[in-house]
Amino acid sequence: MKKTIFILLLSIKVISGYAQGMSNAGTMLQDVNGKPILSNNYVEIEGNPYLPEQWTVGSIKLKNGAVINYNALRYNMASGELEFQRNDQAFILTNPFDEFTLINATFRKGFPAIDGQSNNSFYEVLYDGKLKLLCFKNAVMYEEKPYNSATKIKKFLHNTYYYLYKTDGTMVKVKKDKKAILAILSDKSSQLEEYFKKENIKIKEWSDVANVLAYYEKL
Repeated sequence: MKKTIFILLLSIKVISGYAQGMSNAGTMLQDVNGKPILSNNYVEIEGNPYLPEQWTVGSIKLKNGAVINYNALRYNMASGELEFQRNDQAFILTNPFDEFTLINATFRKGFPAIDGQSNNSFYEVLYDGKLKLLCFKNAVMYEEKPYNSATKIKKFLHNTYYYLYKTDGTMVKVKKDKKAILAILSDKSSQLEEYFKKENIKIKEWSDVANVLAYYEKL
């Protein structure tokens, strides 16, 4: 009698375990740091919204200062979300973070709202002193109708905007132009004029603007 009860209980346990295993087999386990991307929403759109276009190494900096490294990261410029890849599955990063890096570029949020961007928008930091030279990038989907075609084509348009975050906590749009820079830094424009003449400074790249900002902060 006891033997019969034991066999019966063992059979129930095996069946229960098998049923649980079948249930788990049909469930997609989510990574603790992200939400799975189950479909590609951009298959009918020319181009893509990713920065960079291919997965690359990177890291995120959490609010507590901890840094987490990833072997495959990319920034979705259309959604403003950071994505990572693990075991050939793409995820949207859900950990709260204020900064991330892609290769050698650093992106940060927490700046004042401007031109449709919010304080949750990420900017690439090109100069990181008391003043900050920032670059905002986005991807916008648009439609165009080719000549003699009845079909519209969807494409991604990439936009890039540059800003200066000032010491008074305000943001202004900035151009890669000497006059525009001197107008923003008008409190020391005379010293900067001398610097431009003495060093024969030509504003051709954004790195040249960063060098001017570094000099300005030494005055």
